[in-house]
Amino acid sequence: MSFPQEIKEKAFVACARRCCVCKKRAGRNIEVHHIVQKADGGEDSFENAIPLCFDCHADAGHYNPKHPKGSKYSPNELRRHRDLWYQAVGEGRYDSKEVQLTHHYLLTDCFSVVWEIVSGNFSSLPIDSIKLAKNKLFDYLEAASKFQKDFDREKSFIFATYESTEDFIFKHPEAYSHEAAWGVSFLKRNISIEELKEQLLTKDFISNELIRAGAESHDVADVSFLEDSCGGGHEEHATLRKARVVFLSVINRGSECLRCESLIGRYDDVGGIASLDASLLKRATIDMHHLELNPGECLLIPCWIALDRIAGENYEPLDLLIKDTLELDQVQQTRKVLFRNFMTQQTVGPRFMVERLDFSTNEGSHRCEFRPHPSENPLMISRFWEVGCCPHVFLFNEGNGSWSYFGELFSAEPFTEQVANFDLTCLTEKGFSKLKFVELEDEETVLKSLIIDGELVASNLRLEKGDEIVISIVNHINIYVCGSYKTKSHVTYVKDFAHKKKKIRHDLADMNLAVHDSMNL
Repeated sequence: MSFPQEIKEKAFVACARRCCVCKKRAGRNIEVHHIVQKADGGEDSFENAIPLCFDCHADAGHYNPKHPKGSKYSPNELRRHRDLWYQAVGEGRYDSKEVQLTHHYLLTDCFSVVWEIVSGNFSSLPIDSIKLAKNKLFDYLEAASKFQKDFDREKSFIFATYESTEDFIFKHPEAYSHEAAWGVSFLKRNISIEELKEQLLTKDFISNELIRAGAESHDVADVSFLEDSCGGGHEEHATLRKARVVFLSVINRGSECLRCESLIGRYDDVGGIASLDASLLKRATIDMHHLELNPGECLLIPCWIALDRIAGENYEPLDLLIKDTLELDQVQQTRKVLFRNFMTQQTVGPRFMVERLDFSTNEGSHRCEFRPHPSENPLMISRFWEVGCCPHVFLFNEGNGSWSYFGELFSAEPFTEQVANFDLTCLTEKGFSKLKFVELEDEETVLKSLIIDGELVASNLRLEKGDEIVISIVNHINIYVCGSYKTKSHVTYVKDFAHKKKKIRHDLADMNLAVHDSMNL
């Protein structure tokens, strides 16, 4: 049974037939939603009612905090949205005319992007005409950019060097073997916090914060000795704990100038390591001093720095929106992503959760309320090198209709001839039906010989960037490949496993969005 008509009418008057969440005028396209569902004991009462537009009503759904995707509206959040909007309508503080103000969250784990932003260089961002709001987090990042200097925290770096694998094992007999998710095996050991202090205290500001907060060494960095590294070598490489800076971008999509009066939210400017719990943050108002946001301009607001795991990713890459090639053959991607448990991550440094922007136009005062955290499909900016990755192997699973990453075809440095063997029996038993060799980089791969079940099926095949060979592995036993790859003369070879993983992960997401076969054998 739905709400009585008199309760619906009372709610529609209280909200001025505008959605209590997105605030847009809904007119006839409005519904009254049960904040607490009837199945859970909710009543058909005015106190349990919230008017929503069709889109927000679909988003609200049934509250389930254990749902694996997205951040659903909780009953308390819906009540707060409703009560604040009813109050605004009652006081006459709502637009008589739609103001075209849109917003989304922008995230990056690439600190070269962050350093450009705090220095006022917005040329590489996928947003035009940016005005940066300066708050405590901005000050923190500006100071960090001077401390960080030329150290790139996204890249793995050499932690220690050894004469040989035997030398490493002799010095660290406690080391153990670890098989990574990208077709590579490592030797690993437990490192001490003293070793990390010696390596990182003068290099990385986030590691500095973690060590000062008493973090265990495995929460600061991961160190691995690569037995079969690209290019050989006998080195331990360290990968730092991931961190992402969160910005809120507010864009004037209308045709008139908006004068920004104040930003309202919750903040903590003490810094340190903490959870992003709004109940623990203080109320804050930032005076924007009548900052003018002209049509098409964006107000970019630093919000917080989220700490992630060292290994793996807690997000799913979605649609690739923009891909730009920067200087020195570096690529920048902007894509939608879907995070898992984003709000449970720890943060470092000052935090500012934006709740509202108060602004004015020639018609009077207005306000725009925001979701205080990235919900579904924030935009992620990533950078990686286009070169230095060997040709790669992907497998197609008939059951789920998607490609998965198998590993590198060749693992030595460029221009080194080598072989690769594939036992197809175990792959087909796992449901794989195709194997694909892909050249992802600005380089050339030469397959001197491709032998399937002892029969030479192709020789001297050349793959340029974007080329691929797809092979059906059903009813076959073995594939033997001999060949090499070489980088182009105008590029510099880059050996970085962390960047390689990121690039392959994103390319694989695009591969599964639009599956295509270019050369079938």
